[in-house]
Amino acid sequence: MPPRKLSKPIAKSGQPLLLPDPPSLEGAAPRPAMGKPAKDSIPTRLRALRRLMAERKVDVLLVPSVDEHQNEYPPDHRKRRQAVTGFSGSAGDAAICAREAHLFVDSRYHLQADQEVQAKLFHLHKMGLAGETDLFGWLSGFEAEHGPLRVGFDPFLMSGGLHDRLARTLARPRSKLVPLSPNPVDEVWKERPQAICKPVYSLSDQVTGEPAGEKLARLRKKLAEAGAEAILLTKLDEVAWLTNLRGSEVPYNPVFEAYLTVEPEGADCYTDSPIPYPVLAGLEGLVRFHPARDFPKGLRGLARRLGRAGGNNGGKAGGKRGGKDGGRLWLGE
Repeated sequence: MPPRKLSKPIAKSGQPLLLPDPPSLEGAAPRPAMGKPAKDSIPTRLRALRRLMAERKVDVLLVPSVDEHQNEYPPDHRKRRQAVTGFSGSAGDAAICAREAHLFVDSRYHLQADQEVQAKLFHLHKMGLAGETDLFGWLSGFEAEHGPLRVGFDPFLMSGGLHDRLARTLARPRSKLVPLSPNPVDEVWKERPQAICKPVYSLSDQVTGEPAGEKLARLRKKLAEAGAEAILLTKLDEVAWLTNLRGSEVPYNPVFEAYLTVEPEGADCYTDSPIPYPVLAGLEGLVRFHPARDFPKGLRGLARRLGRAGGNNGGKAGGKRGGKDGGRLWLGE
């Protein structure tokens, strides 16, 4: 795709406000609709999931509603919980076991879950009702009944706070949380929609109120005050705000899928969204762009740099779980 040219210049001080044209969709492939998975496909996916769980010696597989960026409203190709349960609500988590499956929903979705989820396949937990439990209470009781558990999860979908709470929930010494990559749901989701990668566009300083360079400078000052050498941003609204960029990949949200790391001497953005030349030129010297597949490699490189900065103790997580030794990565929690 050739770089998108802006049909109107960005407004300068004292000039009328002119917004850049939104990304053109001319010639773009039609957006595949997620829709609701056919009910007869759910048993097939569950059987395939359970085979993978047995191969990886996992007793419970957690399937949250959020995606890699903790979005409550993920794009279609990230709707894993819907793919294995049929439930299309914006919140609700599933737990798949060898002989049973559970779905936990709050009071907004009690009726909707009844309509969308096959009762013969899932035990529906309507949180808020008398005598009902949430995921943590269920997991504690399941462990008490069945003994030590290996609980599988996708580490890209789980926040540090949720991981810590689940670890505290498991009481048996031999119970453990087991990170799984790739995500087992992705392996059995044969009709998974393709990712939609649309060009990003920039907003003028008159719209944002502050250039991206000044925002980065303020952020670095805060990092220095906190004793941190770097920050990792995974929330899409945070990435969009800091870079003054917007996208149209997530319905009803002007964001684009990306990770961003900021260090004292540079910032790196990992995304598959096309970056038009005017956007690259506007952020030249401020942000480097890389394919999303390079994010794990980039994060390992950042950890090595933090380790060198902090001596032989290696990089430490900052924020609420910060350490005094080694380089510090601010998690923004």
